[in-house]
Amino acid sequence: WKVDNLQFPLDAQILPDEKVLVAEHQGNKVTERNKKGEILWEKKIDGPLAVQKLEDGSIFIASKSNVVFVDQKGKEISEFTPPNAEPIMKANIASNGDLCLVLSTPQGNAKFVRFDKTKKPIVSYDIDVRTSGGKVDILPNGNSLITEVYGNRVIEFNNEGKEVWHFECEQPVAAVRLPNGNTLVTSMTQMKALEVDPKGKEIWSYKSNTRVTRAFRP
Repeated sequence: WKVDNLQFPLDAQILPDEKVLVAEHQGNKVTERNKKGEILWEKKIDGPLAVQKLEDGSIFIASKSNVVFVDQKGKEISEFTPPNAEPIMKANIASNGDLCLVLSTPQGNAKFVRFDKTKKPIVSYDIDVRTSGGKVDILPNGNSLITEVYGNRVIEFNNEGKEVWHFECEQPVAAVRLPNGNTLVTSMTQMKALEVDPKGKEIWSYKSNTRVTRAFRP
Protein backbone atom coordinates (compact mmCIF):
# COMPACT_ATOMS: atom_id res chain seq x y z
CA TRP A 1 0.00 0.00 0.00
CA LYS A 2 1.01 3.62 -0.54
CA VAL A 3 0.16 6.97 1.04
CA ASP A 4 0.47 10.06 -1.18
CA ASN A 5 0.18 13.83 -0.79
CA LEU A 6 2.31 14.16 2.33
CA GLN A 7 3.88 17.55 3.02
CA PHE A 8 7.65 16.93 3.01
CA PRO A 9 7.76 13.99 5.42
CA LEU A 10 11.05 13.79 7.33
CA ASP A 11 10.26 10.78 9.48
CA ALA A 12 7.76 7.95 9.74
CA GLN A 13 6.95 4.95 11.89
CA ILE A 14 5.00 1.92 10.72
CA LEU A 15 2.27 1.07 13.22
CA PRO A 16 0.13 -2.07 13.64
CA ASP A 17 -3.03 -2.54 11.58
CA GLU A 18 -1.50 -1.00 8.43
CA LYS A 19 -1.15 2.49 9.86
CA VAL A 20 1.71 4.95 9.67
CA LEU A 21 2.80 7.89 11.82
CA VAL A 22 4.39 10.71 9.80
CA ALA A 23 6.26 13.90 10.64
CA GLU A 24 5.13 16.27 7.88
CA HIS A 25 7.76 18.98 8.13
CA GLN A 26 6.33 21.53 5.72
CA GLY A 27 2.78 20.79 6.83
CA ASN A 28 3.72 21.68 10.43
CA LYS A 29 1.96 18.60 11.71
CA VAL A 30 2.28 14.99 12.73
CA THR A 31 -0.37 12.67 11.33
CA GLU A 32 -1.40 9.08 11.84
CA ARG A 33 -2.89 7.66 8.67
CA ASN A 34 -4.39 4.42 7.47
CA LYS A 35 -3.31 2.71 4.26
CA LYS A 36 -5.81 4.82 2.30
CA GLY A 37 -4.05 7.98 3.49
CA GLU A 38 -6.97 9.05 5.68
CA ILE A 39 -5.94 11.06 8.75
CA LEU A 40 -6.85 9.23 11.96
CA TRP A 41 -4.95 11.50 14.34
CA GLU A 42 -3.21 14.86 13.98
CA LYS A 43 -1.02 17.12 16.10
CA LYS A 44 -0.05 20.60 14.95
CA ILE A 45 3.61 21.38 15.58
CA ASP A 46 6.08 23.68 13.86
CA GLY A 47 8.46 21.85 11.54
CA PRO A 48 8.49 18.34 13.01
CA LEU A 49 11.75 16.49 12.37
CA ALA A 50 11.09 13.13 14.03
CA VAL A 51 8.20 11.21 15.53
CA GLN A 52 7.94 8.03 17.57
CA LYS A 53 5.04 6.26 19.22
CA LEU A 54 6.20 4.79 22.53
CA GLU A 55 5.13 1.60 24.27
CA ASP A 56 2.90 3.47 26.72
CA GLY A 57 0.94 4.98 23.83
CA SER A 58 2.41 8.46 24.17
CA ILE A 59 3.97 10.14 21.16
CA PHE A 60 7.42 11.69 21.03
CA ILE A 61 7.88 14.59 18.60
CA ALA A 62 11.05 16.54 17.87
CA SER A 63 11.39 19.90 16.18
CA LYS A 64 14.43 22.15 15.75
CA SER A 65 13.96 23.86 19.11
CA ASN A 66 12.71 21.13 21.46
CA VAL A 67 11.13 17.73 21.97
CA VAL A 68 7.67 17.11 23.38
CA PHE A 69 5.76 14.11 24.63
CA VAL A 70 2.01 14.15 24.02
CA ASP A 71 -0.79 11.74 24.92
CA GLN A 72 -3.18 10.19 22.42
CA LYS A 73 -5.46 13.22 22.74
CA GLY A 74 -2.59 15.50 21.71
CA LYS A 75 -2.17 17.00 25.19
CA GLU A 76 1.43 17.82 26.09
CA ILE A 77 2.83 15.64 28.88
CA SER A 78 6.36 17.03 29.04
CA GLU A 79 8.91 19.05 27.08
CA PHE A 80 12.70 19.28 26.85
CA THR A 81 14.93 21.95 25.33
CA PRO A 82 18.61 21.04 24.81
CA PRO A 83 21.24 22.86 26.90
CA ASN A 84 22.18 26.25 25.46
CA ALA A 85 19.22 25.85 23.09
CA GLU A 86 21.39 24.01 20.58
CA PRO A 87 19.30 23.19 17.47
CA ILE A 88 18.06 19.63 17.12
CA MET A 89 18.87 17.79 13.89
CA LYS A 90 17.76 14.21 14.65
CA ALA A 91 16.05 12.62 17.64
CA ASN A 92 14.62 9.45 19.10
CA ILE A 93 13.97 7.55 22.30
CA ALA A 94 16.11 4.46 22.94
CA SER A 95 14.51 1.22 24.11
CA ASN A 96 15.50 1.96 27.73
CA GLY A 97 13.92 5.43 27.63
CA ASP A 98 17.07 7.47 27.04
CA LEU A 99 16.72 10.54 24.83
CA CYS A 100 19.12 10.54 21.88
CA LEU A 101 19.76 13.73 19.94
CA VAL A 102 21.98 14.97 17.14
CA LEU A 103 22.61 18.63 17.91
CA SER A 104 24.08 21.46 15.88
CA THR A 105 26.87 23.22 17.77
CA PRO A 106 27.54 26.99 17.76
CA GLN A 107 30.60 26.27 15.61
CA GLY A 108 28.39 24.79 12.90
CA ASN A 109 29.38 21.19 13.60
CA ALA A 110 27.28 18.35 14.99
CA LYS A 111 27.40 16.08 18.00
CA PHE A 112 25.53 13.05 19.25
CA VAL A 113 24.25 13.33 22.82
CA ARG A 114 22.44 10.72 24.88
CA PHE A 115 20.46 11.84 27.95
CA ASP A 116 19.25 9.52 30.70
CA LYS A 117 15.72 9.66 32.08
CA THR A 118 16.66 12.59 34.33
CA LYS A 119 17.86 14.42 31.19
CA LYS A 120 21.48 14.22 32.33
CA PRO A 121 23.90 13.84 29.38
CA ILE A 122 25.67 10.50 29.69
CA VAL A 123 27.18 10.13 26.20
CA SER A 124 28.50 12.87 23.90
CA TYR A 125 30.81 12.88 20.90
CA ASP A 126 31.35 14.83 17.68
CA ILE A 127 30.00 13.53 14.37
CA ASP A 128 29.90 14.69 10.75
CA VAL A 129 26.16 15.17 10.19
CA ARG A 130 24.89 18.08 8.10
CA THR A 131 21.27 17.21 7.35
CA SER A 132 18.24 17.26 9.62
CA GLY A 133 15.28 14.95 10.05
CA GLY A 134 14.66 11.43 11.23
CA LYS A 135 16.22 9.28 13.91
CA VAL A 136 19.52 7.71 14.90
CA ASP A 137 19.21 3.95 15.27
CA ILE A 138 20.30 2.90 18.76
CA LEU A 139 21.46 -0.71 18.81
CA PRO A 140 20.84 -3.26 21.59
CA ASN A 141 24.48 -2.95 22.70
CA GLY A 142 24.08 0.82 23.10
CA ASN A 143 25.99 1.73 19.97
CA SER A 144 24.55 4.17 17.44
CA LEU A 145 24.31 4.14 13.63
CA ILE A 146 25.22 7.51 12.11
CA THR A 147 24.90 8.42 8.43
CA GLU A 148 27.43 10.87 6.99
CA VAL A 149 25.63 12.05 3.86
CA TYR A 150 28.57 14.00 2.48
CA GLY A 151 31.18 11.67 3.93
CA ASN A 152 29.52 8.83 2.01
CA ARG A 153 29.60 6.49 5.01
CA VAL A 154 27.36 4.76 7.52
CA ILE A 155 29.21 4.43 10.82
CA GLU A 156 28.52 2.46 13.98
CA PHE A 157 29.94 4.28 17.01
CA ASN A 158 30.31 2.96 20.53
CA ASN A 159 29.55 5.11 23.58
CA GLU A 160 33.08 6.52 23.55
CA GLY A 161 32.55 7.83 20.03
CA LYS A 162 34.89 5.26 18.50
CA GLU A 163 34.10 3.72 15.14
CA VAL A 164 33.47 -0.02 15.35
CA TRP A 165 31.96 -0.61 11.89
CA HIS A 166 31.36 1.36 8.71
CA PHE A 167 29.88 0.94 5.26
CA GLU A 168 30.74 3.16 2.30
CA CYS A 169 27.72 4.33 0.31
CA GLU A 170 26.83 7.27 -1.94
CA GLN A 171 25.15 9.92 0.23
CA PRO A 172 23.44 7.67 2.81
CA VAL A 173 20.45 9.39 4.39
CA ALA A 174 19.27 6.88 6.99
CA ALA A 175 20.29 3.49 8.34
CA VAL A 176 18.72 0.88 10.63
CA ARG A 177 20.15 -2.38 11.93
CA LEU A 178 17.89 -5.36 11.26
CA PRO A 179 17.30 -8.25 13.69
CA ASN A 180 19.36 -10.55 11.45
CA GLY A 181 22.43 -8.31 11.87
CA ASN A 182 22.22 -6.75 8.42
CA THR A 183 21.84 -3.01 7.89
CA LEU A 184 19.16 -1.27 5.84
CA VAL A 185 20.45 1.93 4.20
CA THR A 186 18.93 4.58 1.94
CA SER A 187 21.02 6.43 -0.65
CA MET A 188 20.01 9.89 -1.86
CA THR A 189 21.95 9.98 -5.13
CA GLN A 190 21.36 6.33 -6.03
CA MET A 191 17.63 6.71 -5.26
CA LYS A 192 17.54 3.30 -3.64
CA ALA A 193 17.31 1.37 -0.41
CA LEU A 194 19.73 -1.47 0.12
CA GLU A 195 20.40 -4.17 2.67
CA VAL A 196 24.01 -5.08 3.41
CA ASP A 197 25.47 -7.81 5.59
CA PRO A 198 28.07 -7.11 8.33
CA LYS A 199 30.84 -7.35 5.71
CA GLY A 200 29.17 -4.69 3.57
CA LYS A 201 27.95 -7.06 0.86
CA GLU A 202 24.70 -5.95 -0.77
CA ILE A 203 22.07 -8.69 -0.55
CA TRP A 204 18.89 -6.77 -1.42
CA SER A 205 17.92 -3.44 -2.96
CA TYR A 206 14.93 -1.38 -4.02
CA LYS A 207 15.30 1.24 -6.76
CA SER A 208 12.96 4.20 -7.28
CA ASN A 209 12.63 7.07 -9.75
CA THR A 210 12.78 9.59 -6.92
CA ARG A 211 14.77 10.06 -3.72
CA VAL A 212 14.50 7.23 -1.19
CA THR A 213 15.17 8.77 2.20
CA ARG A 214 13.74 6.28 4.73
CA ALA A 215 13.35 2.51 4.69
CA PHE A 216 11.83 0.25 7.35
CA ARG A 217 10.98 -3.41 7.82
CA PRO A 218 7.92 -3.66 10.12
